[in-house]
Amino acid sequence: MNLQERIARRRSAHQGRTVMVDRDHLSPIVHRPEPIGRGPVLEQLLDELEPVFDGDLPEPVAVVGPPGSGTSAIVTALFDALNDRLGESSRSIATTTRAGSTGPVTWFVYVDGRRVESAFAFYQAVLSVISAEPVPESGIGTDDLRDRLTTRLARHDRRAIVAIDHHDEPETLRYERARELLEPVSDSVATMAVGQSTPENWQPAHVENNGGAGQIGAENEADTDEDYPTTRDNRAQLRGSVVTVPAYRHHELVDVITDRASTGLAAGVLDHESVRELAIWADGNAHDALAALFGAACRATETSTTRIEDTHLEAARNAVPDDGVHVDRALALSETRQQVLVHLVDVDTDSRPIREVAAAIAERSTLTNGTVKRFLYELADRGVIERVPLPTTGSGRRPSTVEPRFPTLVFEALTSAVTDTASDTETGEITDRDAGTDTNEEADTNTNTSTN
Repeated sequence: MNLQERIARRRSAHQGRTVMVDRDHLSPIVHRPEPIGRGPVLEQLLDELEPVFDGDLPEPVAVVGPPGSGTSAIVTALFDALNDRLGESSRSIATTTRAGSTGPVTWFVYVDGRRVESAFAFYQAVLSVISAEPVPESGIGTDDLRDRLTTRLARHDRRAIVAIDHHDEPETLRYERARELLEPVSDSVATMAVGQSTPENWQPAHVENNGGAGQIGAENEADTDEDYPTTRDNRAQLRGSVVTVPAYRHHELVDVITDRASTGLAAGVLDHESVRELAIWADGNAHDALAALFGAACRATETSTTRIEDTHLEAARNAVPDDGVHVDRALALSETRQQVLVHLVDVDTDSRPIREVAAAIAERSTLTNGTVKRFLYELADRGVIERVPLPTTGSGRRPSTVEPRFPTLVFEALTSAVTDTASDTETGEITDRDAGTDTNEEADTNTNTSTN
């Protein structure tokens, strides 16, 4: 953001007497073009990608870091910068190609595993970057998309680097599965795994150690989804470099919060001591720090004050669970599941077993009690919410309730889920919208073909 834009934002804030000037600059799901304090890691990644500047493919690389360390922000920023610097358009980039040139072309593709849970969606995500033509969202089969990808990369001088983010989270696209889907174009594609741990059976060629942080999460949850088969031989071939992203140090996190606050908040809304305390509380986790900052700004806006007070910060911190998950884990769910979570936040779950919580949510929505209960167990398996045992005096099965594991204030502010059910109630229609399928699953159903 240039100086004129900064001045315009401050002036607008004072004219409107607002606390929050631009919530995108505060949001923990929005990445900055240049991540604060991550220069050394970016240099390491550029070293790994060095072959592309000679028209060659690099070796596979895993980008590994603890929660809130900015692995996603680093990769997306790097890929976007390569697009801006070397690309012919915002949809593709060329390492040595300009208009009219015939040199080799390399596309950099970021795939969010949270939002790509099928072969159809994966091919669609890759083609949306490397294809010069719009990619259909329906009315076409998975095989057709795979053929388009193969055709697009058929020339020997066309290549792609594909990053698979969040590959190690429950119910997301596994790195091994992505490699299988890219097998038809394996000679033209290099892959990058981004997450808290390396892919299963990864054999590091060498480990890049930044700031003394070691490799994280050697053990991954096994992929048991029958739709994502992976052979033993394919897993044995997983070998490449590892770039480790350390947790933010205290002064770096202060810089991150200050940078976001300077562009997202009006002048004088948040004092430096509050920034310092927030950085100490977040303990190296930028997501938690930004979630608390965003939540505090929302609370201050609701109370019509001109500053973020300690009470706002305390409420916002309390809404960020200890050892919780990224709010985007909840925002990546289907709209119906997000509706359930919105109601869950409003329902008093204290000392209430899951069956009672499900009944309370069903009363507020158009979903049946059974569907809500099934969703709650499913979301607990995914780790988005947590089952908490309740006290019992009997000898039977111990009851449990559920609690959110994501920042609730941020989720409520950013979710697009609609919870107003008046129109359905008035017509007497009780429906389980999207109750049995996720958005990506629906997309595959529309193709009338197998996604694998």
